[in-house]
Amino acid sequence: GDQQAKKVSITGMLHPSIKRSVNIVSSYFEELQIKAQDFLSDPQKSDKVLSMFPAGSIQDQLKEWSVSHHDSKTKWNLLREAWFSYAKKRSINKDTALYEVVLQLCYPRLD
Repeated sequence: GDQQAKKVSITGMLHPSIKRSVNIVSSYFEELQIKAQDFLSDPQKSDKVLSMFPAGSIQDQLKEWSVSHHDSKTKWNLLREAWFSYAKKRSINKDTALYEVVLQLCYPRLD
């Protein structure tokens, strides 16, 4: 559980209940995680979020990102831009990895 960086994995089409969950959770993500909890302010938490993305995807590009003095909103936007660029170059769904992060951080689990 706690030792595992990535606890949510989405493959294929989103089930309608997961799609609804993503829509609901996403509407609160910025207010709760980014503004209220400033979840990327701590380098260890930033590294943990970065490790949720596929190995070798954006980690090299963002190696100094976790220790930068940017606020969580700026870091989140940099992370999204890097991921969108990576996903576009490889013709993969740009939303899936972000959905996984949002669900892992905001969706209640019983584990």
